[in-house]
Amino acid sequence: MRAPRVLAAAALLALLLAAPALAWPNDPTVNVPLCTAANAQIEPVSVPDGSGGAIVLWSDLRAGNYDLYAQRVSAAGVPQWTANGVVVCNARPAVLAPRRPRREAAG
Repeated sequence: MRAPRVLAAAALLALLLAAPALAWPNDPTVNVPLCTAANAQIEPVSVPDGSGGAIVLWSDLRAGNYDLYAQRVSAAGVPQWTANGVVVCNARPAVLAPRRPRREAAG
């Protein structure tokens, strides 16, 4: 009975050692820039993209009025959409403070 336990422990250890490390930088001086456009980018919110990455939405003043922009970031920490994000809403009056969608109760 000892051999199966040792084999299982060895297999688990091998899986843990082979697990990929997070690709996102931990050092704040090398963070993943989602937007480097001029003016203010505020109120970021993020949701998982289902592939280990995220979609981030924020209010952005680059065009002189607050608009909503978004950027998808891969699990490796690489922005996937247009540099500085894509405009999601530029309707007037100005759009502020994006909100994370509420999670509906399962059932």
